[in-house]
Amino acid sequence: MSNLPSFEEALRAMDVIPTDRALGAEITGIDLSKDVSAAQREFIVNAYTENLVLLFRGQRLSFSDLLRLRELFGPPGQAGKQLLGLGRKKYLPDDVPDDITIISNIVDAEGKPVGALGDGEAFWHTDSSFTETPISASLSSVARVLSLSSEAMEKTTRSMPASR
Repeated sequence: MSNLPSFEEALRAMDVIPTDRALGAEITGIDLSKDVSAAQREFIVNAYTENLVLLFRGQRLSFSDLLRLRELFGPPGQAGKQLLGLGRKKYLPDDVPDDITIISNIVDAEGKPVGALGDGEAFWHTDSSFTETPISASLSSVARVLSLSSEAMEKTTRSMPASR
């Protein structure tokens, strides 16, 4: 017998809160660090199809969780560094899988970056739009936000639903 919730239980627990903007919605009632049932997957994919951008607030996801979750939307693509043959960044910790790109403006005590594209070098885009079969979705996970100006905070949160 499975520990995953039944279809009915999954649908009762989850909710879609539209942003009332052109796109975007928050999904509540699911812990993405746990296995996702077929019913939950269907719910998420349907919400994604209808809203194009999804927010799952308050999730604590490991690298393993992110690699598992990317398959909710279809076969995983390659990270930009893989598509472009750039290889692994020397400053990345060994525990960061090659399929994950760390985007950060944080530097360590020695002045070395902990991630790539951290100082406004890139805005939202997809690295695989030129491939024969582009990916169907991109997954981002915010680990921490150190500080934002009030203008940057407004731009970042403008289309997010208010926290319940």
